[in-house]
Amino acid sequence: MTRGAPAVAGKRMFLFSLSGAVGMVLLDQTVVTVALPSMGRDLGLSMSSLQWVVNGYILALAAFVAFGGRLGVVLGEIRAFQVGVGLFAAASVVCGLAPGNGAAAEVIVAARVVQGLGAAVMLPTAQSLVANAFPTGERGRALALYTGSGQVLAALGPLVGGVLTQWISWRAVFFVNVPVAAAALLLLAASRPERTHGRRTSMSVPQLTTLIAGLALLVLGTQQASVWGFASALTWTVLGAGALGIACFIRLALRSERPVIDIRLLGIRRFRRDAVLLFILQFGTLAAMVHGTLFLQETLDYSAIASGLAILPLIVPLIVANQIAGRAFDKHGARVPTVAGFIAATAGVGAWAWSFTAETYWWQVPGMTATGIGIGCALSCLSADGLSVVAAESRGEASGILACLRQLGGSVGVAAAATVALAAHGSRTDFASVRSSTAALALCGVVLALGLALALFLGSRTARETSVTRKA
Repeated sequence: MTRGAPAVAGKRMFLFSLSGAVGMVLLDQTVVTVALPSMGRDLGLSMSSLQWVVNGYILALAAFVAFGGRLGVVLGEIRAFQVGVGLFAAASVVCGLAPGNGAAAEVIVAARVVQGLGAAVMLPTAQSLVANAFPTGERGRALALYTGSGQVLAALGPLVGGVLTQWISWRAVFFVNVPVAAAALLLLAASRPERTHGRRTSMSVPQLTTLIAGLALLVLGTQQASVWGFASALTWTVLGAGALGIACFIRLALRSERPVIDIRLLGIRRFRRDAVLLFILQFGTLAAMVHGTLFLQETLDYSAIASGLAILPLIVPLIVANQIAGRAFDKHGARVPTVAGFIAATAGVGAWAWSFTAETYWWQVPGMTATGIGIGCALSCLSADGLSVVAAESRGEASGILACLRQLGGSVGVAAAATVALAAHGSRTDFASVRSSTAALALCGVVLALGLALALFLGSRTARETSVTRKA
């Protein structure tokens, strides 16, 4: 039996458990944004504090997600996943119970950071568990369901957040995570997964420090670029310090026989290419979805609930394309669905950008639809292909690297698109005018076109298992 895999009879419950928990994590990235105004009024939070309710979560997730994959190796992936779910649920309760006094900002931002830590442990361990539980002929479909559910819930975040905030309370946005987490843990127990013991290994403090600090500074610099100014000395100082931290980590890791994260995996050509394509895909599509939703709410004056419903032309094709692409990957490999996905995403984002000039919703539908097809085709295939070319015992670390690059791609994409949007409008506050939104999505389209050029050179058409030789 594959390491970490459940009994055959429990595979479906096992997959639902992992998909549900990870869907909860990705939903939380977008659902909270709708609740911010109500939260700010109720708790008396400043605009800066509200920004850190979002940024603290993303910062912790991006900084620790690569390490989260390694933690699965040390603790055992099942145990690490349970720890991540528990942390996330406990922090959600603290967020929902945040007091309406002077300590509210500190409490809720700290709890959001802990949520990010829990998510950083969950994401790579769950993806590795799915890849190890399903053999090559089934892995594409399994990962399609796993990644597709997360993307759909992330896209539905504004709708879910609007419904909960408007009909119940902003606190319900956090409390809803508790039953989801409990259901995920119950399904996991019912699937009776084969437990594995973690591998005893040392954790290099210098490597951990440089890795986490470097990633945190890179994400912080990209998050704050639109506030500090992309050309400001502070922005480039923070980004430079982050790059220096990552460079120091790479140097230390390459000299170590047991690195915290085995970056030698990036020496595998297909894995490296898949990782870069995931970065590009997340850069272009997440930023497009964010600015497309802002345009609906700010320029067309849609409510949060209405804008959530309006994004359905992206979500439904994503679900369908995701399942078709998963089956195509199992039979033919990653090349065809990945190239098709980048063609659809590039054309879709370009059409979506052009449609803003009409200032009407229905002109946006074709672009949304093509973008959803593109995400559905490419996302799960790239993840499945990247994990298929590494040995089973390395998939936890490989999943952490892929998740880290996806998070960085999304953070950099949203920040870069915001900077371009502000520059196009000549304002430091208007992200959602016709000119701003068109410029933001035009940037996304250019980046996706570069990804398409790279995807055309994607190597093997099959998903044959290969192994990586690691130093003992």
